[in-house]
Amino acid sequence: GTQYHNAVQKFMNVCKLQK
Repeated sequence: GTQYHNAVQKFMNVCKLQK
């Protein structure tokens, strides 16, 4: 669903910031 997609996007952004 949309909520799941949003959560994934947030997770990916966090991973990028931590890199």
